[in-house]
Amino acid sequence: MLPLEDALQILRCERHFPVLPPKDGSMRNTYDTPNIERILEEQEAEFPEGPLVVFRAPQLTVAPQLQREMKAVLDWKEGRLSLMKLMELLEELGREKPQLLST
Repeated sequence: MLPLEDALQILRCERHFPVLPPKDGSMRNTYDTPNIERILEEQEAEFPEGPLVVFRAPQLTVAPQLQREMKAVLDWKEGRLSLMKLMELLEELGREKPQLLST
């Protein structure tokens, strides 16, 4: 649970980042003044990793079967491969493996 001062700072930011209406369709946020504990409990339920998790960079991974293709592209981007060599490598790798992505 957040310290009270941090929670109040987050609530002050609502002027700049408006709160979405409740999912249950109620008008509670308009006609009710929930206490800070209730607001923080709802935020914790909606954002279990914290309210600023939406601003964190996503964690990406490359599927094991695409590691060689990714390495070839990175080598090209860093100038270790020419574009022609990259295309040759990708074409060769494409022939080695069956279609990986279903349509």
